[in-house]
Amino acid sequence: MSKFDEDLDKSQFPSAADYAKATATHKALEVALRLEKAEDGAKRPFMVLGSDTVVEAPDGTIMEKPADEEAAMRMLLSLQGVTHQVHSGVGIVFPDPARTDGALVKSFSETTRVTFAPLQEAEIRAYIKTGEPFDKAGGYGA
Repeated sequence: MSKFDEDLDKSQFPSAADYAKATATHKALEVALRLEKAEDGAKRPFMVLGSDTVVEAPDGTIMEKPADEEAAMRMLLSLQGVTHQVHSGVGIVFPDPARTDGALVKSFSETTRVTFAPLQEAEIRAYIKTGEPFDKAGGYGA
């Protein structure tokens, strides 16, 4: 599991998809570097795969995991009844000490359009009480 702080400056990326792809790549690079430095005799991995998902609201706001119930409510209310995009980024690191940069890195992203039906506030609150929104970009998973 990656220990990368998902704190890249969103304004530095041309799109939410590029942001998800970069975050996924940083996650994979962090794991690859940590495993390379491990002194427990573990074999160097052939490949490390990182992934990240973000929700892009219709206004272009990049949504990650909500921090609390209020954030989850705001996110879910803003998405109900509208179509928005979900971007999944993947970063793949092939550690290679023969390379000057230490690894071959590949990345890509996929985008899905999602439309929420209108929801009652009570339905959203009940969903939030399950705890599920807190580990999902945009506060939901399908």
